[in-house]
Amino acid sequence: MQKKLNFSKHIKHYSLATLALVLTLVLASCSKRTSTVEKKLVIIQTTDIHSHFTGFPNWISLAANIAEARRKAGGIDKTLLIDTGDTLQGSISGAISQGEAGLSMLNHLGYDAWVLGNHDFDFGTARLAGLLKQAHCDIFAANIAWKGGSKRLKSWKLYRKNGLKIAVVGLTSPYLEKWFWGRKLKGLKVVSAMNALAKIMPEVLKAKPDFTILALHHGPYTPRRLDCPVALNVKTIAKRYPQINLILGGHTHQSIPGQKFGYDTWFVEPGRHAEKYAWIEVSFDPAGRRRPTIRSKLVPTRRISKKEYAGFAAPMRKLLDKTSKFSYRTVTELDHPIKPMLKLSAPPRSMARIFCEAMAEAAGTKVAMSGAVNRYAELSGRVTEWNLFSVEPFEDTICVLELNRREFLTIVNEQIKQWRLERPQSVYGVSVEGGWNPKARYHLDTSLRLPNGEKWTSDTKRIPVAFSSYVLASAGGRFPILKKIADSKAVSGRDTGITIRDAIRCLLRKQKR
Repeated sequence: MQKKLNFSKHIKHYSLATLALVLTLVLASCSKRTSTVEKKLVIIQTTDIHSHFTGFPNWISLAANIAEARRKAGGIDKTLLIDTGDTLQGSISGAISQGEAGLSMLNHLGYDAWVLGNHDFDFGTARLAGLLKQAHCDIFAANIAWKGGSKRLKSWKLYRKNGLKIAVVGLTSPYLEKWFWGRKLKGLKVVSAMNALAKIMPEVLKAKPDFTILALHHGPYTPRRLDCPVALNVKTIAKRYPQINLILGGHTHQSIPGQKFGYDTWFVEPGRHAEKYAWIEVSFDPAGRRRPTIRSKLVPTRRISKKEYAGFAAPMRKLLDKTSKFSYRTVTELDHPIKPMLKLSAPPRSMARIFCEAMAEAAGTKVAMSGAVNRYAELSGRVTEWNLFSVEPFEDTICVLELNRREFLTIVNEQIKQWRLERPQSVYGVSVEGGWNPKARYHLDTSLRLPNGEKWTSDTKRIPVAFSSYVLASAGGRFPILKKIADSKAVSGRDTGITIRDAIRCLLRKQKR
């Protein structure tokens, strides 16, 4: 009887152990089966659209393409929609609406993230701050300090998509101070991108994301003329932070479907002007033993039906109608064509001469230096607002420096050294005589005559000279000597706030009368 009871106890004991083992095996099997399910994420990127709403391709047709791509990828939860800047300005629609057109489309499509580009600052920090308050998406610019600026700016954010943690870090162009001078960047300071990343990346890594994206308004390489203490180098970033899986670029208008940097960091840049978008598909290893697999391509914008166009254009119909009417409005009728001729002294009936005369008159000076912004554009016959925009497509303002003879000659010398390169500035109001040799590309023994005919020989006499704000900022690193002079207190530099386009319009209408 005793043996039988012991046997029963053993049977009971082993039955419980067996049941526990079976349950463990079942749970492990279920866990293993779940872990083998591969998760995917689709990243859709646009950049450098510049508010292109007319012609084809345009942002409305691109919007329909993006909406379709997002549906195919599984909807908002399984996609991340990112724009990497130069969104608000670059078309007459952007100029007329002061950036509102581009922002409306960002909101209409429901972008997740938007990285500011250099042209998004074209209307000035005050206007940009107002626009950012209306944006529905997250806005990134980790490498700027904006005193009294928008509180909407982020350095990075952790998104949750398809059960995954996706970290996005955003950097604007590090060279804003080489494109803007005066009131455009009021209250704003650009800081080193590398220093910004050194502060951000430890926070990102602490969050243990499944995937890390660096979205920036910058191309794969940096021109020498832009090399400076705040320089940004994609190759250096990829090597220093191998935890970054993907870099989304912009600014250079290049079409790069995919390029490897560093150890295993992928770089993509989808061109410009709504011509295409980037489709980036990321597959994640269920066991987490290897890095996510990235496949990317650039998808050309397809033509859409009239019904699709009407649907995506509906929220912007009033604004687009206003743009269309304004574009065809007549500014003046010209008896003689104005051509983009380039010479040291701005010749009559040249685009450089028109720019200089308009700037000098608006600023109240007798001397100006300017070149033709669009070296191929000319005005003739009936001049419309669209024609005017084509010769001056930027929001550059007129600025004034009080220069002495030595400073003026130093600036002219720098222009001559650039003469065979691009965008040199012509002189108006001061006669430059003798010693100029364009082949030698430098000045010797030059004499100057002021507008009243007298020789400018004194280095103490200062005269007001009008310049473009873009040029005083060094024109993207082209004129570093001019920028250094403009930043000195001795020249009493000031920004009138008058755009060159408005000044040209006033001059053309006045001359016609």
